[in-house]
Amino acid sequence: MPAQSAWTIAFSYNSAPVGGDAPSQGAKNNPTPENQRTTKTEIIKNGTIYREKASFNSGRTGETWSIGSLVVSNFYTVIPVPVDSGAMGITNFKKSDFDDVAWITMSQFKGVVDYKGRKAFLFSGEGGKRKYSNRESGLIQIWRDSQGEAPKPAFLTGESRVYLDVATQVPIAFDNGEFTGIYAISAKPPSTLVMPKDFQDVMRERIAFMKAYGSDPTKSDQ
Repeated sequence: MPAQSAWTIAFSYNSAPVGGDAPSQGAKNNPTPENQRTTKTEIIKNGTIYREKASFNSGRTGETWSIGSLVVSNFYTVIPVPVDSGAMGITNFKKSDFDDVAWITMSQFKGVVDYKGRKAFLFSGEGGKRKYSNRESGLIQIWRDSQGEAPKPAFLTGESRVYLDVATQVPIAFDNGEFTGIYAISAKPPSTLVMPKDFQDVMRERIAFMKAYGSDPTKSDQ
């Protein structure tokens, strides 16, 4: 995506939650990422800085800021989060702007199809051969935890489909057998991106700590 970009991903789940679609009583009393579903993620990119805001079905929101390998989140309190952990469905922007679909290759290309009135390149991958992306790992495990289900397997068990816009080759949607993500690209992304002070303070502390040990987390290759 261009240096200044913005997009949203709206999520729908392929199985109904226990007790209906409303958040559980526990989620209402103490809404945390572990007992509710992510319904939408909004991403703003400005150069190497990303802001990602997640909305949950309880009405709660959470925010993460990413610079290189450094990710700071306020899902609980403002803390640094390992970018490769898959925690809370955080995206690995070091890998790709679209981590959810970064696994596709031309060997999985199935042709041009119609997806809700748009021409799309379809890619399909067989279950059992692909590991979860960071976001998939977090969102699926959060969902399984909230329903009292067993931990997710190491690999996806169902077929995955990715739809890319024929004209722009930007993702339109993906479906991994457990949930679907629908992309909407903003035509007018914000020209500036200002990080809240509490995030800035944690970022500075973490960068200073890591530089003291010979690593610069703001660089994309570390």
